[in-house]
Amino acid sequence: MPSCPLIGIHANSSERPKKMDLPDTIAHVRPAVVQIVVMPAQPAVGTQQVIGTGFWADNKGLALTAKHVTEEARKAIAQSAGSHLMLGIAVPSVTSPGLIIRSSFELIDADIVEEDQRHDLALLKAKPNPFETARRPFVRTAAPETDVYAALGVATLSVAEVRDGERIAVSGYPLQEPTLVTTSGGIASAFGTNIQPVQLPGAPPGFTMPRIADSYLADVAVNPGNSGGPVYRVADAEIIGVCVAFRVAQASTGQNIFFYNSGLSVVIPIKYGHDLIARHATD
Repeated sequence: MPSCPLIGIHANSSERPKKMDLPDTIAHVRPAVVQIVVMPAQPAVGTQQVIGTGFWADNKGLALTAKHVTEEARKAIAQSAGSHLMLGIAVPSVTSPGLIIRSSFELIDADIVEEDQRHDLALLKAKPNPFETARRPFVRTAAPETDVYAALGVATLSVAEVRDGERIAVSGYPLQEPTLVTTSGGIASAFGTNIQPVQLPGAPPGFTMPRIADSYLADVAVNPGNSGGPVYRVADAEIIGVCVAFRVAQASTGQNIFFYNSGLSVVIPIKYGHDLIARHATD
């Protein structure tokens, strides 16, 4: 088989450029992004169901996603006996004489280790951990130095202050797209909040206090399937949050009412994901 360019492991382990533009940033984040997949007991080509997006957040094999993604995965598993949750690690696209790779994934089993209902986050753990296991090439060529591996890397998380107007991007697998899709825009508001009344332990019924959860609003177009994907700064490729939803707007024409994607997306600050990871990174 004719040789092709070397595709290595840990594609984002190299030092980041000092000045990054959007293509640089996408290339840096890409190896950390995974598909959340439900695989049937007897898989055939095209039978796996892509539920959402996630990303590697720790080299212990931990990946973050949205809780409503894991809820959908549970429903899909319940409807198909023997099916199971898996993480899809993208294989780099390759085009060379005699070798073409497009929209291919290495799949790894995963467990749900914890969910955060209040912030719509979930933590998954791959088994085995791909960062600690000797990996085999996805495609082995005649010359070993040209073997093709699935891209693998850990995202860099940032709990630094987020400012209105910062340029950001969201990567994931919306609308069942088989290749990574990235949209970009800016932080529309760094001060979104969601307030829910919480019953105080031991207090009389109805005696509650407000519980506030922070969020960001982003001027970025996202769609179903983006849920759980990383939201990151274009300037440094650091993850600032997790994409969980888009705001739905309502309009009407005469007697007809319709709903549409407003273009504003909801982002959960990564500090809440960091709390999940801290509880399991030493397991």
